[in-house]
Amino acid sequence: MLHSNDSAPVAAQLFSSLIEGLASGDPAIREESAAKLGILGDRSACQPLLGCLDDPDPRVRLQAVEALHKLGDKEALPGLVQALHDQDWWVRVSSAEAIGALGDDALARTLVLDLGSGDPLVRSSAALALGKLKWSEAAGTLLLMLESDHHWIRYAAAVALGEMEGAQAVGPLCSLMLKDDDFLVRAGAARSLGRIKDPQAVQSLRRAVVKDRNELVRADGLESLRLIWGGTEDGSPAQPRTEDPTRTED
Repeated sequence: MLHSNDSAPVAAQLFSSLIEGLASGDPAIREESAAKLGILGDRSACQPLLGCLDDPDPRVRLQAVEALHKLGDKEALPGLVQALHDQDWWVRVSSAEAIGALGDDALARTLVLDLGSGDPLVRSSAALALGKLKWSEAAGTLLLMLESDHHWIRYAAAVALGEMEGAQAVGPLCSLMLKDDDFLVRAGAARSLGRIKDPQAVQSLRRAVVKDRNELVRADGLESLRLIWGGTEDGSPAQPRTEDPTRTED
């Protein structure tokens, strides 16, 4: 049994071992070490974890981002902004999540400039981060991005507008959900309509639930109807209704 006066040396030894693990030649050990450093919660791991954002293995980079998010140290923000340009989609999404938790208005104003980038990766990542920051001043630009030729950009703009929960996005998102060629874009629009919870979206969501050819879009549309009708994201039940949620009007 470990006595309390022994716990500090053991914790220090564990921390040192995990830091060493970040430099292992085995990517699985680097990944595990990054994840455990996030759980350990010692902010002195911030700089070593930032160094992992250049790791050749995307799984290690992803765990490093998630650990930095858990540590909650704003000193990590410059590195997390750079990680928005990562070649791996999940690293970028996780970075946007972390920025949403740690960022502020000053950072949002900087990210807005990236919405004008010629690189679809940069534009989509900036949109996701601004959505997490709920920076509604970017909504006008995001609405225009729904018309982009690139599916990444349309998807990210749709998701970001849902995070901002602005009613002005309902019409454009309904149109995107019903007409876009990419099923992930349609699904992203459907989920965002559930976040906004505007009853004006109900008829379009019903149509998507019945007529969309993709199962994910249909499922997301049905979940959004539940949210609009009184359900909550924590799983509490929707209010009883007499209407058939799959009924549409031609």
